[in-house]
Amino acid sequence: MTDREMELEDLITSRSGDVLRLQAKADAAMPEMAKVWRDEARRAASDVARLVALREPATVARMEHAKGLA
Repeated sequence: MTDREMELEDLITSRSGDVLRLQAKADAAMPEMAKVWRDEARRAASDVARLVALREPATVARMEHAKGLA
């Protein structure tokens, strides 16, 4: 795994926690938090897409197979 892949995995882990915390706040009926949660969720999805784009198709296929997604 390259440094960039490791960096993106760390960023994804961090953003995932942020998304869950923000979702809890949004669920607590704060309408402005719903927008913040949506924006953070989009950033997290973008991070995942960039990480997948860095990996070779064979690596992605192997990971999907291991998780039962293939």
